[in-house]
Order: sequence, then C-alpha cells, then structure tokens
Amino acid sequence: MSFMSTYTVIRYGSGMYDSTGKFIAGTKTEIAIKASVQPPSFGDQQSFTLNEKFGTSTDTMVVVYTKEELSVDKEATSTVGSSEADILIYENKYYKVVSRQPLDTIKSLKHRQYYAVEIPEEQALDYE
Repeated sequence: MSFMSTYTVIRYGSGMYDSTGKFIAGTKTEIAIKASVQPPSFGDQQSFTLNEKFGTSTDTMVVVYTKEELSVDKEATSTVGSSEADILIYENKYYKVVSRQPLDTIKSLKHRQYYAVEIPEEQALDYE
C-alpha cells in the first residue's frame, strides 16, 4: 500500500532577457508526480521559519514527500541561474516550492522532503 497520490506540478524554464532588456518568460510545462502532501508538523514549523523568509504563516504551508526532484525558489536559495520554482497544485490551490530539506536521519528512505507555500492563482498561472 502506498501513501503517494498523483499531483500536477507546473514547471517554468528559466527566462531570459532579449537584446533590448525585455524579459522573456521560460516555457511552462505541467508534469505529474507521485507524492505525499501533508500539513507541517510542529517540528517542520520550528525548523523552517516562514515569517522571516516569506512573510507568511505556516497556515499556508505544506510538506511534500516525493522521489522526484523539484525546482526550489531561487530567491530562497543562493543558486544563481536556476530555473523558477515548481508550483504544486494541491486541493485546487497553488503552492510554490521554497525549500528542500535533507533527510540525513533516515537514509533508507529514497524520497525528498520539500516545503511549499500557498500563492495566489494569478501568480501561479501568469508568470512573467
């Protein structure tokens, strides 16, 4: 028995600036992933302070467990030139993937843990 369900992820490729300085958005694709999506535990809330980084509360956060590699918000990391963050569609709401957590304590598990925060539908679908 698996606790994984199928979810849709919106993925945007890296955008670029043309010779006139106008930003051209990357290509939008939708992919299906197998994942377990859960509300954050108390420990999750303590280990990742959303109020400081993103100006939101943990009420708008979900924890995603998946074997897939998801793109994390480049504003939340120091990775230069990375693609835009993946956006998870969960219960008809949109969640931007903002952090990946190491699972060093449970090496036998072959999945990754991500934190995602809810964003407005317009922001998820009208990327530019």
